[in-house]
Amino acid sequence: MAGGAYVCGGGGCSYEGGVTIFVIFTCVVAAMGGLLFGYDPGISGGVTSMESFLSKFFPFVFHKMKNETANQNQYCKFDSQLLTLFTSCLYIAALVASFFASLVTRKFGRKISMFVAGLVFLLGSILNGIANNIIVLIIGRLLLGIGVGFANQSVPVYLAEMAPTKIRGALNMGPITIGILVAGLVNFGTAKVKGGYGWRVSLALAAVPSSMMTLAAIFLPDTPNSILERGNPEKAKKMLKKIRGSDNGGWYRARSAPWRSDQAEAGRTINVSVNMLFTFIIGQVFLSMLCHLKFGLIFFFAGFVIIVTIFIAFFLPKTKNVPIEEMNRVWKAHWFWGKYIPDEAVNFGRQDKVVV
Repeated sequence: MAGGAYVCGGGGCSYEGGVTIFVIFTCVVAAMGGLLFGYDPGISGGVTSMESFLSKFFPFVFHKMKNETANQNQYCKFDSQLLTLFTSCLYIAALVASFFASLVTRKFGRKISMFVAGLVFLLGSILNGIANNIIVLIIGRLLLGIGVGFANQSVPVYLAEMAPTKIRGALNMGPITIGILVAGLVNFGTAKVKGGYGWRVSLALAAVPSSMMTLAAIFLPDTPNSILERGNPEKAKKMLKKIRGSDNGGWYRARSAPWRSDQAEAGRTINVSVNMLFTFIIGQVFLSMLCHLKFGLIFFFAGFVIIVTIFIAFFLPKTKNVPIEEMNRVWKAHWFWGKYIPDEAVNFGRQDKVVV
């Protein structure tokens, strides 16, 4: 995989050359893809509680909500498998799309996959905004899911290969949380819109981040890693120089170790698909569990938080300020995962380094 020459010290590892305006701009624009995934779950949760939305598409849920509210049962008023399917069908579409996105990302580059993500998400947001029946609404949700699947497959990879190590994590997670925050603020405002079309505004505004991502993908450069994987070493070296802002650097021949590109692609696909699968399951059963467990649902998820915290403490190594080329060394040094990392994965790169 391509990258700059790096120097390790007490504060971690860093690439030679400065953090250029070019790469910062590139990564910030690419990070808009995170807004897609953050905005949608934030907005859909608010929209499905709007009376104007429910009365139009889910009238039986609307009447049930009124009855449960009158009976002062706040836990069960939104309990409907069809309503939750409207929300969670996005994640099934994202799961299926992630397998196709994996192929596109590997064969044609990260930016092409990002362009597809933005374009499909844009179409889905338009359909959701103008929907007058449940069929159009569901089709729009499925398109949003395809967009999320492509974005989750390509954007984190693009940022990992382009972003300076010190801000890599912030660029990956920051836009997602910003998207959730923006969605909450939008729902707060549109819920007060008179005329019953506030939900249309909330859903249609998803076109803003998707438009930004679609346009950005046209002009963004592809990563040196992706260029190199597709057999253009000279072009990859030129892009690497531009990214690092230095003629003094190094890069690695990814094609000499094809298993590495494939050991990474498989991992990304599994990560995205498992994430989408369990998000679908949680989204589908959450309201029913809330109805039956009531406040006990908090303790149910708290138990999983404890389990995940223990797992992270013992099984995940620290990767802060570690260049992507050095990740195999980090995992090889881990007390548990090290036995699963082949020696050639660690030695690869040091012996095959070519000075730019």
